[in-house]
Amino acid sequence: FTSTRDQYTLIMSWGLELWDSYNAVVGHVSAEANNLVEVYAKYFKEKAELEKEYSKGLRKLIAKYEPKKQKENEEQTEMASFRNILVETGYQAGQHELLAEHVTKVIVKEMHHKSTELHKKIKENSKHARIEKEKMDSSYLKLEKAKLKYQKNFHDWKESDRTYQKADKDGKISRNEVLRMKDVSETKEAQYQ
Repeated sequence: FTSTRDQYTLIMSWGLELWDSYNAVVGHVSAEANNLVEVYAKYFKEKAELEKEYSKGLRKLIAKYEPKKQKENEEQTEMASFRNILVETGYQAGQHELLAEHVTKVIVKEMHHKSTELHKKIKENSKHARIEKEKMDSSYLKLEKAKLKYQKNFHDWKESDRTYQKADKDGKISRNEVLRMKDVSETKEAQYQ
């Protein structure tokens, strides 16, 4: 069985190192997002270049092995089959060209768009965090002012109460003056509470 205070301490101890580390976390997230986008964009650009080069290589290969045209009825079965293989290889080269174009025009642009959105959200979150921090700092300032006012009122009350108690026991001060001191003490006690 744990007390409420122990439970509260346990809750507050979790993540204590993160309570004032917002800037460090935002910096880390921003840097990692930049690195990630940079690496992915570079990867896809290089992949698109390789796809283009591969398709060019396939086209050169097809051109190199393209048999001379013969009349259809004179062409042998092996040659017709080989021509079909070359046609299919041409289709593959076309697919690689389309893939390279799609990666270059769509995927890389989409990644940059997502990166821009991410940075925009990070800026919005940073702005919101700054506003909340300002509110929190303002609250702490108000709390400190209230604490100082409370302490001042407490000390004033204690001092006026001591003065009243001393005057009441002394007997050298007039009764009216003692009553006035009692009223001052009670007024300061009311301000204190």
